[in-house]
Order: sequence, then structure tokens, then C-alpha cells
Amino acid sequence: MKKLVVLIIILVLVTVFTVLCVKVVKAVQSDRYHFSQMKLSSKVKYTIKTAYYMIRINLSFHKRQKHPKEDLLKDKEILLLGASIGRSWYIYEYFDFIKSLAVYRFDKTKELQEYITDRESHKKPDAIILKECAAFIHADSEKFDKEFMNYQNIYRDMVQTVKRNNIIPITATVCPLAYKGEHLENILKFNDWVKQYAENNNLAMLDIEGAVRISQNNRMLRKEISQTDGLHLTREAYESYLNPIMIPVLLKAFD
Repeated sequence: MKKLVVLIIILVLVTVFTVLCVKVVKAVQSDRYHFSQMKLSSKVKYTIKTAYYMIRINLSFHKRQKHPKEDLLKDKEILLLGASIGRSWYIYEYFDFIKSLAVYRFDKTKELQEYITDRESHKKPDAIILKECAAFIHADSEKFDKEFMNYQNIYRDMVQTVKRNNIIPITATVCPLAYKGEHLENILKFNDWVKQYAENNNLAMLDIEGAVRISQNNRMLRKEISQTDGLHLTREAYESYLNPIMIPVLLKAFD
């Protein structure tokens, strides 16, 4: 009888623990912004996220359809330089030849140069994707207009830094917002400039906006793949919307 009671207690505890884990995992998977607001210590959050992604990697939950020409890139070394996207995409789960570096400000020139010249921790990259974040583009139109030329100069300088080191630069548009307003309009103005700059200089471009927006006429971020802040992307966005466009862009860059 005692053994049965102990067994029942164990089963109940395991069930409760499993339910809690599922809830936490869903928070990590679908909405990192919500997960970041949960009242857990940073160490606990880090442990949960690390365990979750280790499980994903080892059980191959991250399966995707391989591009028929993807093997042409297997010996390449690619860097994705961004901010939140550099960490949230977990891009190495899908493409083992792509690394990411997160820099939380618009001007990433210093970290870019340091990464290029560092030969101890990694090889020299063959191509670098230069991705800016909406969080570092002014929401206020008046401030944006004053800084717009500076944004352009910084971005051009980063492209030239990459070129000077005999590395292929790949431009990228900024992820739009899931709500209207001045901030969205400013992001779209920057994206329009990036597109024109890439075209004028014959540069490959990772069009993140084009992949996640509602339509060509409605350039807002799709709400179903937006986190609750209307700015950051869900896991589904990376897996279903951004993964499919990566290989074609890289193939074009090395063509």
C-alpha cells in the first residue's frame, strides 16, 4: 500500500513538473519578450533556455527542407552581425556554417573590425550579413530626419570595412513593426535606402522586411509572427519565414 501511495505521489509531482516545463518552454519558443518578463532569476532563465535548445538540437526538432544547392556553401564561413536577431535566431541550429554576433547599438563598426581581425577564436569569414535593428532607429520623425544621413554613413562605412578585408558584404533590411506610426515609417525609409544602396552597388540583400511583412502594400510585421512587443519575432518567424530566404541570398552573394 505504501509503495502505491509513493508511486502516486511521484506521478503527481512528475505531471505537475511536466506541465510547468511545457508552459515555460512555450514561453521561450513563441515569445521571448514574454519569457523575459517572467519572475525568474537570470540564472534560472538561462538554464531553461539552454536546456530547451540543447533538446531541440539533439532531437532534431529544427528540421527544415534543405536547399538543393546548399552544399556549395558547406566550406564557407558566414557571420550574421545584428542585435536581437543575432541571438534569437539561433541560426547555427539550421546552418552550421553561419555564426552570429549580437551588438546592441546602431554603429557596430568596432565589433565588426575586432571580429574580422580575431584569428584565435574563429576563421576569417567569407561573407558578413550587416543587419540593423528597429530598436536603434529613432521613433521620432524629427530626430530620425536629423540622424538619417548619419545612419547611412555608418552603414556605408561598415560595408567598406568588410570589403577592405576581402570579405563579401551582404546587406539586410530591418524587421518592421506590427503597429503603425512614425517609428514604422522611419524604419521603412531606412529599408528603402538599404534596398537602393544594395542595388546601386550590386550587393546581395537579405530582405527580412519582405519576408515578414503583411504585403507589398501593407508593410507592417505580421501579427501572428510578432512577439507581444510588436517588434521582435517569434520562433515560427525564424523557422518558417527567414530560414527559407537565407540560402538563395548566400548563393547570390557568392555567384
